Amino acid sequence: MCQKKVVITNFSQQNMSFLIQLAYRYDSEILLKNQQWHVNAKSLMGVMAFHPALGSAISIVTHGVDEFEAADAVEAFFTMPHPQTAIKTTKEMFYHDERSRHP
Repeated sequence: MCQKKVVITNFSQQNMSFLIQLAYRYDSEILLKNQQWHVNAKSLMGVMAFHPALGSAISIVTHGVDEFEAADAVEAFFTMPHPQTAIKTTKEMFYHDERSRHP
């Protein structure tokens, strides 16, 4: 299990679908927690209910085979100026890793 605390610097209702797309790239379970909610990052309804405010602190909890990568990617999503960049960056890292495993 991996747990990270993050202060939200970038999140809007328009970005919710990007967060869910990002979460689905990983096999690990990804939970978002604050004082009021504990939600699955792969759930649209959960993320809509969670909807953290800018400047609020949350915990990202991941559990599974790629838990560290998943936690890093979700952390980047909440802190990068453009959340779409987190999706592109993790996709490039994934393809780079796959190419290095299969010469």
